[in-house]
Amino acid sequence: MAADFLWFSPENEIRNGPRKRSDFLPNELYITSSSDINSLASINGKARIMSATAFSREFPSGKIPRSSPAYNKTFVCRRGCNTRTTTYTPEFVWEDVFSGSPDGISSLVQLVESGTKSTRKQPKSYSAADDATTNYSPRKKRLYDVPEDEETDHDDGYLSSEQDTQSKPRTPRKRQKTSRVATPSSRNKIIVKKALEFTPLATRIVSPSHHQSSPFQIARAQLHVASVPTTLPCRETEFAIVYSHLEAAITDGSGACIYISGTPGTGKTATVREVVSRLDDAVRADELDDFIFVEINGMKITDPHQSYCLLWEALRGQRVSPSQALELLEREFNNPSPRRVPCVVLMDELDQLVTKTQSVMYNFFNWPEPSVTKSVAAWA
Repeated sequence: MAADFLWFSPENEIRNGPRKRSDFLPNELYITSSSDINSLASINGKARIMSATAFSREFPSGKIPRSSPAYNKTFVCRRGCNTRTTTYTPEFVWEDVFSGSPDGISSLVQLVESGTKSTRKQPKSYSAADDATTNYSPRKKRLYDVPEDEETDHDDGYLSSEQDTQSKPRTPRKRQKTSRVATPSSRNKIIVKKALEFTPLATRIVSPSHHQSSPFQIARAQLHVASVPTTLPCRETEFAIVYSHLEAAITDGSGACIYISGTPGTGKTATVREVVSRLDDAVRADELDDFIFVEINGMKITDPHQSYCLLWEALRGQRVSPSQALELLEREFNNPSPRRVPCVVLMDELDQLVTKTQSVMYNFFNWPEPSVTKSVAAWA
């Protein structure tokens, strides 16, 4: 037998530090609108939920004695919370919003949903290609960037075929809120909510070893293998496709796989990294739900099974053996939770993760299936 459980969340399940409330009580829980199906055997006992006033009246010291039957079974609830968007309802009195009858659950869910943001995603009309497989070729038509004050009558930031053939290449002024996503330029300052595993392109600075006084020296420095470009020219289309798919997966909390192939050196990894940095910037600007990012490079691990350890450490911060990590990940993804924070995984040098049974790649591509909704946002 099973039942649909409506969950409370303690404060330690809320990851967004800047938006997290700091006035929580030691035994306070936040009611959420998230529910899922669980077996009745998972029930550990009955707990009591009450308002802060009722708790103070019953326990004047503010603490429950360890010898009391109410220890670890009595909690305070005075707000609802959406843990994905870190938004709270106004403070309420628990006894006024829920009487204990099953009929009051629907009104409780409505209270939480109406008082919190369901998502931070902004409405948009952009529709990328339905196929999530992007093939990178060495040559792509370039879309030119122009200053913001340049006037034009074309709105979407891309040249039409008629404009391309009958007039000089020119694009419209840059718009802050567009339905398409353009590759960031060097003048954009990227602000991240936490330290990423890589440095976004727009924040990289390469100091020249000598003064570049001639066009030849400038060209030689820019073509050097150590030179890092500040933008991704000719990758605007691919950037938009990858961005839209990852943004949709994070917002919907659904599993998705994106496979990117192409000639070495054409910007596959750089494009995905720049997409992640812009998504991170959107989280910082309160336009997208929070997510976890982990990059697994097949060239940097000695055994393909170590990829399990890297993923589990990114999710839970624990270092375990590959066999233990695989067991924990199977348990994690086979038991989806609506409160789980989406995770974006970039798997680079995928051919280095080949095993005799191909179990590593099969697992990584099977885990984001729809059957484990809200477990993993996207893999690239």
